[in-house]
Parts: sequence; structure tokens; C-alpha cells
Amino acid sequence: MTISIFLQFVVVLAAIWMGARYSGVGLGLWGAVGLLVLVVAFGINPTSPPIDVMLIILAVIMAASVMDAAGGIDFLVRIAERIIRANPKYVTIVAPLTTWSFTFVAGTGHIVYPLLPVIYETAHQSGIRPERPMAVATIASQQAITASPVAAATAAMIGLFAEKGMTQWGLPEILMVCVPATLTGVIVAAIVSMFVGKDLEDDPEYQAAIASGKIKAPTALSAAEFSAMEAKEEAAGQALQSADLDPRTRSAKVGRASAAVPVAGDEVAVIEAPSARIGSRQAANVRYPTIPPGDTRTGPQREGQPPLKPHAKLSAYVFLVGVALVVLFGFFPAMRTLPGAKSALQMPIVIEIVMLAVAAIMLLATKVSVDEVPKTATLRAGVVAVIGIFGLAWLGDSFIAANKDVIVPAIGHWAEAAPWTFAFGLFFASVLLYSQAATTRALMPLGIALGIPPQFLIAMFPSVNGYFFIPTYGSLIAAINFDLSGTTKIGKYVLNHSFMIPGVIATSVAVITGLFLAKIMF
Repeated sequence: MTISIFLQFVVVLAAIWMGARYSGVGLGLWGAVGLLVLVVAFGINPTSPPIDVMLIILAVIMAASVMDAAGGIDFLVRIAERIIRANPKYVTIVAPLTTWSFTFVAGTGHIVYPLLPVIYETAHQSGIRPERPMAVATIASQQAITASPVAAATAAMIGLFAEKGMTQWGLPEILMVCVPATLTGVIVAAIVSMFVGKDLEDDPEYQAAIASGKIKAPTALSAAEFSAMEAKEEAAGQALQSADLDPRTRSAKVGRASAAVPVAGDEVAVIEAPSARIGSRQAANVRYPTIPPGDTRTGPQREGQPPLKPHAKLSAYVFLVGVALVVLFGFFPAMRTLPGAKSALQMPIVIEIVMLAVAAIMLLATKVSVDEVPKTATLRAGVVAVIGIFGLAWLGDSFIAANKDVIVPAIGHWAEAAPWTFAFGLFFASVLLYSQAATTRALMPLGIALGIPPQFLIAMFPSVNGYFFIPTYGSLIAAINFDLSGTTKIGKYVLNHSFMIPGVIATSVAVITGLFLAKIMF
């Protein structure tokens, strides 16, 4: 029996390893291959696939994708840009708080890509080492995934609790613990980041690059110059809108090198390394503008930014109303209790109904073409996440269910004595899987089987943000490429990269804070 379980575990690890090599949909496809081997070679009876989790994610992603197609994410990005540029001296604090906040609202880490050049420009022009805000802002955008009410990973947690019949645990409890926990982690990491690396004037490598002409010395714009530039861009945007000139889209192909890497939200994209200057919209899968004739602006500030689509603001507002409704329904069960019913509707059903209805309302109100929705990066990322959960979580569920009587007694005492150590398993699994949602759905059932209290599982939820440990994640590569000063980088020994310190601090502080809050709240 022990040898059989060991061999099954090897099959599971091999499937994860192969899926990690392919990334994206490969995670789910190789998970299914692993399940096939368990069924055929070991006679494992497969469990039911995680249908509820997949349906929640699809519903949320549909709403976010319609908002994306209507320009709502672009609208949110513009707001974030203004916030970051308005506080240049404190960019190391403001940038991560901004990326955390907007990821929390949108439920996707894609929002960080167009902000990276803005963070670089703001920091460099202010004489601040760009590595400091860029690294921690990238980390913050993913920390928010485990706190957002409309993120795929949160949907996985909600669906798992509902599937296991633990209906007293759900969205309210996740938000009560994970919002303050991840926010505290980001703030602590940002404060520490203010002291990471040498100041630019004391950095010999940076100064040598300045002297050789490889890097242009920062020249901060005055407030009047910046205001004039923004006014000119706004006027250009209005002119484009009135002329009915819609921005075209194309892939980023401006650089010296490229790499296919997993990006935020479980998508695989090509990240191009810029060769000279960077406009604020240059990133993987980011829209590029049609430059109006006669516009010869060459400054680095928000070069050629396209106008917002006509109903961008409306789509964002409708989506935010949907998010607010989900939160309200979660905190107040009476709002989802039907007349004469003995109990409230389960949150997975409520989330699915609300977010699909929100998507339909946005289609009606914004008149966005339905053909544009499947083309968005948001929908592609969501489908990739669903496929990953379909195969990988199904494999994990089946393995644990078939061997529960052996696994639980073997490590149950350890989990009971030190339940917090389960966070390490979540962390290192996420290093391989590159997906918070897939990691959550694959490993959290084991935590439940081990008898770890649900409030502690929620507290350890942020530990699925281990993607930064090996610096191959898309947002990390993008941050390195967008930092023309060369301060954001991968070290000689690979693991001594710019994201390690803020990533470890943000994740560990979030988990510690979450465990403390869970203990005093529940």
C-alpha cells in the first residue's frame, strides 16, 4: 500500500512538473494526463471535477472581460497613473498601494503592466532608485489577488468551502482576514524597499552608465510643464474621439529580446525588452495608439496615449457596482434569502448570477461588440485558469480522496501541532504552478482533510503568491525590461533578484498578520 501511494505521488509530481514546463493551459492538460495514469495504472476512482469553482471564475472573468473590451480597465489605469505621478517623492509607497488597490478592484494583475513604465519614469525623474518602487509594486499587484472579491483565486476558495459544506466560511471571512493582512504585508515591504540598494548618486554602475551615455540623466518636469503636457494629451484624445478614430491594437515588438513567460492571471505572453525609450503603454498585450498626423511629441511622459473608448467610464462603474453587490450579499445573508426559504442562497450561485448579469448590462449599456470580448487578455487569462483548475485540481482531489485514510493519520499530528507550516507547502507549490487559483484548488483540500481550522487556511491563503521566488514570471520580466536604469535585475545567483526581498516580506507578513487576525476574530 505504501509503495503504491508513493508511486501515485510520483505520478502527481511528474504531471505538475510537465505542466509547469508548458505553463498556461499545459497545467490542466498534464493534470488530466496524470489523472489518466492514476485511473488506468492504479485503479483510482476519480472524484467529480470542481465545477462550481470553474463556473464562478468564468462568470467573474466574463464581467471583467466585457469591461476590458469596453475600455474600463484602461480608464482604471489612467486613474492609477495620475495617482502615481502626483506623488513622485513617495513613489515607493504610493506605487505598490496603487497597484494593490486597482488589482483588488479589477480582480486581475494585468493592470500592473501599463503602470510599470509610469512607475519607472516617475522614480527616475525624481532621482529615486527605480528598483525600489518597481519591484514592490509588482509584488503588491499579486498580493491583492488573494484579497480581491472578484479574483479567480478567491473564487476557488469560496467554491471549495461551498463544495465541502462549510457554508459558514466564505467571502466575508476571506475579506476580513486577507484585506488587512495583504495590505499590511505590502506596506511593510514598501517601507523596507525604501532602503534597498544604493541611492542612484552612490551607485557606481548607474553612474558609469550615465557617463557612457547608455542612460539619460533624469530631468524632472516642472508642475507647469506636466500640466501643459496633460492638457495637450487630453485635447488630442478628444480630437481623436470626435473624429471616430479607434486605436488599433498590435503586439509589442520594439525590443532587442523577447521571452515567452507566464504573466499575471495565468496567461502566457511574449514580453519584449525595449531598446530605447518606453512609452507608458508598452507591455505585453497592451493596446498601442494610432498617433494623429502632425503629433511629433517625443518626451517620455505618456507617449502617444490613446483616447479612452466612449463608454470606458460607464463600464468601470457598472463593474464596480457588481463587485459591491457581491460583497454586500456576502456580508448580509438576509439579502440572498428568498421568501419562504429556510436558508440563504449559496455564495457561488449569487456570484455567478450577479457577475453574468453585470456583463450583460455592460454589453447593453456600452454597445461593445461581443466579438471583441473573446479577444481580451482578461478572458484568455480566465480560460487558462479554468483549464488549469479543471485538470490539476481534479488530479489532486482524486489522489487525496483515494489515499485519505493513509495520508491524514500520517501527517495529521504534525498539522495539528503546527498548522502554520502548511503555508510553506502552499508557497512552494505556487512557485511551480504560477497560478494562485490552481494552487488554492489543488492544495487547500488537503488542508481541510488534515483538519486545519478554516480560519487558519484563510490566513495562509496569501502564501499562494510564491510566483516571484524564481524570476521567470511575466510581470517580473516586464519590470526588469522597463527599468532602463538597470537597477531592477536578476542577480548573479538567480535567486538574489530584485523581487526576493519585497516578495518574501510581503508574503510572510501577510500570513503572520492573517494568522493573528484569524485567532482574535474567530
